[in-house]
Amino acid sequence: MQLASVRIETQRLSLIPIEDVFEADIFREFSPEVTRYMDPKPASCIEETRAFIASSREGLERGDNLQLVILSKPQGEFLGCIGLHEVGSKNPGVGIWVKISAHGQGYGLEAGRSLIEWARSNCEFDHLRYPVDRRNGASRRIAEACGGKVARAFKSTSQAGFELEQVEYWIPKAGELELDALDIGESAELRIQAARILSAAFSWSPLNPWPVMQSALEEVDECLEGESFCVGLRYCGRLAGWAGLRPMYDRTWELHPMAVDPQLQGIGLGRVLLNNLEEEAHKRGIEGILLGTDDEEGRTSLSAVDLNAGNILSELAHIKNLAGHPFEFYRACGYAIVGAVPNANGKRKPDIWMWKGLEP
Repeated sequence: MQLASVRIETQRLSLIPIEDVFEADIFREFSPEVTRYMDPKPASCIEETRAFIASSREGLERGDNLQLVILSKPQGEFLGCIGLHEVGSKNPGVGIWVKISAHGQGYGLEAGRSLIEWARSNCEFDHLRYPVDRRNGASRRIAEACGGKVARAFKSTSQAGFELEQVEYWIPKAGELELDALDIGESAELRIQAARILSAAFSWSPLNPWPVMQSALEEVDECLEGESFCVGLRYCGRLAGWAGLRPMYDRTWELHPMAVDPQLQGIGLGRVLLNNLEEEAHKRGIEGILLGTDDEEGRTSLSAVDLNAGNILSELAHIKNLAGHPFEFYRACGYAIVGAVPNANGKRKPDIWMWKGLEP
């Protein structure tokens, strides 16, 4: 896509590709006040700003990073920057900042809306990602005005060392984004859809524990019995995934199973599903979640050694992911490795145990 020639016009603003001529404005206005609730930090010298502009220009030429400056009409006053990142991916990211002296005049909302509408008309994507700090009301209103919904929340530390309380909005390509938690036990059709997803999600493995619909349906039914409960995730009108939680200890329950439709994997739905399950667990007074994630196919370094009482703690402390094992996904979601069962599924086929405490 030819991004270097993109121009977006609104009633009060012109959005044009970033150029070297704006280096002094960007260096001056991208201040500590502007970046207080952002991940980047202000440039410490003009050379850093020049490097940012050069990198942005390269992205424009490659066609994967639309970095624009925001100018007022008709004066052409510099107001800030706005970007559409990872253009061409399923889920591009949106970023925007406006200089302090221009706050309170609706420029951010006007620029954000115009960029998002341009993306909807010119790009193919599932949804746009717009991460903001939950305390940044103005930025949140931009996402919400464009139909965005909070898909996940997480904490991070900015490059300046500030603790950020991030919420990531997902903005649909068209209409309203459906991203809702649901009870898969509410209908027979959802139960069947859940079984299909469970079987398909593990179909890549010759050791798939649910290779046929009957075994998958039995697992779904087991997760709906007694005190156990399931949470499903609806995305754009369809069941995208589901997870079950069952009693194990008084206040710590076991996550089993968890599955996302293979056609929808890799776009962050697993994190949203897990977050929804944790919220429901917290409402029910559950204080921790435990899960076991098997390594039956040599996908971690644990499968390369004979685990025993003398080496297991060291091996767990230095575990390596060799072939896309899901323990790293769970670790990124706040779960810690708390142990392993050696030879759980056969020689050098351990079961890795992970746990997360739910904040009060």
